[in-house]
Amino acid sequence: MSVFGEASPQRQRLGQALRDLRHAAGVTGTELADQLGISQSTVSRLETGQQIPSRVEVEAWARTLGADDAAIAGLVELVEGAATEAVAFRRTRVRRGLAGQQQDTAAAEASAGLLRSFNPIGVQGLLQTPAYAQAVYAAAHPGRTDLAAAVAARMARQQVLYAEGKRFRFIVGEPALRWWRGSTEVMLGQLDRLGQMLTLPNVAVGILPLDREMPVWNHHGFTVFSDRARDAEDLVHVETLQTGLNVRNTDDVARYLDAFERLYLRAAHAEAVARICFCVADAALGVVCGDVGAGKTVAVRAAVATLDQRHCCIWRSAASTSSTEIRNATNRPHDRPL
Repeated sequence: MSVFGEASPQRQRLGQALRDLRHAAGVTGTELADQLGISQSTVSRLETGQQIPSRVEVEAWARTLGADDAAIAGLVELVEGAATEAVAFRRTRVRRGLAGQQQDTAAAEASAGLLRSFNPIGVQGLLQTPAYAQAVYAAAHPGRTDLAAAVAARMARQQVLYAEGKRFRFIVGEPALRWWRGSTEVMLGQLDRLGQMLTLPNVAVGILPLDREMPVWNHHGFTVFSDRARDAEDLVHVETLQTGLNVRNTDDVARYLDAFERLYLRAAHAEAVARICFCVADAALGVVCGDVGAGKTVAVRAAVATLDQRHCCIWRSAASTSSTEIRNATNRPHDRPL
């Protein structure tokens, strides 16, 4: 299938080469499926570029149809090219605007039963508030006039979080929480949103702390789409400012999955919200929630250990405390111990 609104020339060339080889051998799709021990629908998906074969699978396809070594080498080269492809976002943005790009992302998210996402310096789109998303877009695309439509499309994407049977695992780097994308109101609203996400049974959020050793690769963010519709292969998507990278090679996908699991083990979960700290004027704000025995006190002490006497610590027993209540609380003296 086309991902993020871009038809892949590499996939099309590979599919055409596989189909031409079968036709040249005078073999039907059903006959080839029987010889390879796969379904006829798989043959169809491979020949239309909807699915990419592994190197072993393409070699078996070619040898079954009597291809020589040169032809097999050519097919393997096409497989390697199709397994990792660049997507130029500017094409989608010109044709359909930033909102169109968001709709393509939504389609990829809807196709996955399990989504894993890591962002070391920002909050993922599925977790953003409208104000935070507006700030992110304004920074990345100054001067564009379609930011409101893009924000609306990003908010519409979040409906997938409540879809039955879907699971989400997010890792957010603590720098994302300390690097303000907007005003105090913007960041407090985003804090509220992250806290709400922790209440969803199908959503897990871990904060990757700054104060722990991190002997794990964490150089850039990425998203892994797994358990995809129509038996599509797992997909890793990496975004830069103007280009996306789609990775389907099974070995490469496995490396990303391993990196995610290593990062996930290093992330703070029970103390996740305690790691969500913001500087509000001259005060540092931390919000803590979790079950009894989850380590809230330890987490708070770690989060505020470096603060000086300009900062106050606030105890609120209600887990539903809003951002407005929290901000108002910073304007009153508090001396209740944690």
